[in-house]
Amino acid sequence: MMLHKPSYSMLCYSTTSATNVTTFGVILGLTCALQFFFVAHTFPWSELFGSASLLHIDNPFHEYNVAMGAAVSSIGYDPFFAAGRTTGFAINHSDRLPAFLASILPSSVTAAEIWKLYTFVVSIIASICLPLTLIILRFERNAIIVGSILGLLLWWTGMFRWFHTAGMVSFVFIAFASLPFTAMVVRLLTRDFIKSFAAVMGLGFVAAFLFFNHPLFSLPSIIFVIFYLILNSKDVYWKSGLAALLAVAIIGVLLNFNWLYYFLNPVDIQETFDHYQRATGGDLVIKSLLGIWEKASGARINTPIALAVMLGFFLAYFNTKRALLFTYSCVGIFWLLYAYIAGDSEVLGKLTQPNRFATIAYLFLALPAAVSIAKIFCSALQPERTWRRAISRVSAGLLAVGLAIGVIEMGREISFANIGHYGQRPPQVQNQEQYANHILSFLNTNTDASARVLFETSLGRIHDGGHIAGLLALKSQREFIGGPYVQTGFASFWDGIAFAKPIAEISSELMHEYFDRYNIGWIIAHSEKSKHYFDQLNGVVCISEWNQLKFYQVQRPHSFFVTGSGELVEREANRLVFTAVSGDTVILKYHYLPGMHSSEGTIDPVFIGDDPNPFIQLRGTSANVILTYR
Repeated sequence: MMLHKPSYSMLCYSTTSATNVTTFGVILGLTCALQFFFVAHTFPWSELFGSASLLHIDNPFHEYNVAMGAAVSSIGYDPFFAAGRTTGFAINHSDRLPAFLASILPSSVTAAEIWKLYTFVVSIIASICLPLTLIILRFERNAIIVGSILGLLLWWTGMFRWFHTAGMVSFVFIAFASLPFTAMVVRLLTRDFIKSFAAVMGLGFVAAFLFFNHPLFSLPSIIFVIFYLILNSKDVYWKSGLAALLAVAIIGVLLNFNWLYYFLNPVDIQETFDHYQRATGGDLVIKSLLGIWEKASGARINTPIALAVMLGFFLAYFNTKRALLFTYSCVGIFWLLYAYIAGDSEVLGKLTQPNRFATIAYLFLALPAAVSIAKIFCSALQPERTWRRAISRVSAGLLAVGLAIGVIEMGREISFANIGHYGQRPPQVQNQEQYANHILSFLNTNTDASARVLFETSLGRIHDGGHIAGLLALKSQREFIGGPYVQTGFASFWDGIAFAKPIAEISSELMHEYFDRYNIGWIIAHSEKSKHYFDQLNGVVCISEWNQLKFYQVQRPHSFFVTGSGELVEREANRLVFTAVSGDTVILKYHYLPGMHSSEGTIDPVFIGDDPNPFIQLRGTSANVILTYR
């Protein structure tokens, strides 16, 4: 049997999602299967339900929040950090969905397993979002195939891969999911409202789910709608379309009322001091487009995407749905400029961490790029010798080189070899490492539950490459002064900053006041500034040293009572139990939160020193007191 070379018409004939559902089901299925294979290889699959954890950068912090979600559900009291603080999935925005799942799943399913499964599943879903968007918008088969390739390359090569392996899983998920959501918004705005009641309700639930997953989901969706209404006004059913869109927004907000209430009315003050993802400068836009990693975190796949979009418009490859493709291009350009300009704004910089939106920019640009690349390659294959074919062949050659580089980088990213990677070098799931082992050994051997540990967290993640304070607290059952994350709250300690000020500026008298106020019995420090400070401080003795760490004991009596006396006999999320309590007015060295209740007498807030959060004051109590939250 003779094999016939595929003809131009076979490769480039128009096939839309309305005419061949099976074809597009196969494309999505193959994309999903390929992503599953790659992720199962790098995770690896065998550790999905094993005892090991995701420990790179922010992952330990999120695992801790998932554990707290299991303990307190929506909102609750965390006694392990900062002398008592709020926790729960209502206020922990980057891990809300897995923390919610932890609150309803059996306790036999661990926080580590839930976080790993969530991370794994999000990887698979993200891979099909770009081709699914093209299908919903009824683009042709070849554009959808190219979209599948671009979606995989964007996920594996660049900041998305870094974000995902660093623990910013929810942001990665809503970034990819925002694309098919915008496509469904387009369908909603261009259909009759009466025929779309089910679509409105369904899209409202989708919006609520994605908004619940991460609050930044709303931003790309809102910006897209604004650009779409301006640039596609003739296609919009204005009266019914806007009514439907408003209904979707109302559903999305109402179903998220619980966490929105606490976002707008915080229970306590957990001020952040971070300056993450806020680099600014026009040169960073250029570096990002050229795929330069330094400062701009650019990826090489960015260049062929941007080139394909420009070629699509300037060489008139976009002969259909031009306004729609222009909309996605404008949204992409908007987010690219926002990413490297908005950081100068204190409000936008703190709330949105603008640099992360460069990834969303290239996702939106990838849609018109996929259409353009498909058109360029088909034009290059046409049999007639024309100037258009010549230009298309040159363009196709340049794009092929760019895509080939992306495929090579994807192969490097999947590799376990000790070579450069955008994200964490596989495997992602790892066993507990040296710093955690040594710190836990110290905590179990040299400390007890009668006092707290002043633990210096690290922006540079010197503790095994991750923010592991939360897991250390859970495994040791010790309370820490500091937060489970760096640069948060007043009662904290990170990189030479203690209690919201440089440690060198704290007098010895004030530091001893902090020791007493927060019942600090031990110190674990890593920075040279902090070690130098404590080496010279009276009443503090270095009892051990290992690598960058120094371990100190504070020579003072241990007590959780500012006034009065008693003994702490039980401490867990949402519950503190004291016995042998005495004193007409008792003040505890635990922060007060509205909603706390005492089994005996009255409970009120009282402010002490420079801490912006009040402490617990008890009156009329008996010898045994149980404090609970809600």
